[in-house]
Amino acid sequence: MTKTEMLDKINALETEIANLRAELEKPDTPGPWVPEKGEKFWLIYNFGAVNGQYQWDNDAFDRGKLSIGNIFRTREDAEFMLERLKVLAELRRLAKGFVPDWGNKHQNKWLLVCWDGSIVRADFTATCSYGAPVYFQSREDAQAAIEAVGAERLKKYYFMVGELGSIVDKGFMDGLGVDRLFPSAQKVIFHDPATIVYWSDDTKTMVKCSENDVYSKETGLALCYMKRALLNSSRKLNDELRKWCEE
Repeated sequence: MTKTEMLDKINALETEIANLRAELEKPDTPGPWVPEKGEKFWLIYNFGAVNGQYQWDNDAFDRGKLSIGNIFRTREDAEFMLERLKVLAELRRLAKGFVPDWGNKHQNKWLLVCWDGSIVRADFTATCSYGAPVYFQSREDAQAAIEAVGAERLKKYYFMVGELGSIVDKGFMDGLGVDRLFPSAQKVIFHDPATIVYWSDDTKTMVKCSENDVYSKETGLALCYMKRALLNSSRKLNDELRKWCEE
């Protein structure tokens, strides 16, 4: 191997090392997609149309659009978000201006939930906000919203289930900051007779076995997941257990 060949190989290795260092410096959790200089992107106009005739210059216009999540890799991503915004606007109109009073534990705040990615229904909470974009004053208003918008549109654009994985890329999802629809357990405390789970959405669930029951970690944890799925309602949990487990 000649000196020239060795120098070329060294330069190639140095370039590869520099590229690897750049990869190492990237955050472990990918952020929203940011176009490269001169790369085309799509955005949503303020009058409700999408356009892909822009290229990234990293100027104030581009950074402003990026800061509000209005930069998309593909036309499909932009159109998906446009439809989602339309659904949210429809729901807010159907909520009739209702503003939940979180200091009033006697006021039921109705929201839309999607069970197992297939069933859209109305449910309520009194004291714990689950981060829903829209709340309704009554079951009737929430149910009317489901009927007006349509369950399939709600599943796709409000809950973002169904075809979402084939439409929206990972970078778009990261940009939205969308987590799983069901929070993950961050900490579990087993303390006979109680089991307590702290969730990733900063809520907690606690269940206790009755005086005549034998304490079980597995049963306690399973019941915490069941209670959390029922919006942390002890009444609903007991109703379900009585309905299906008592002879």
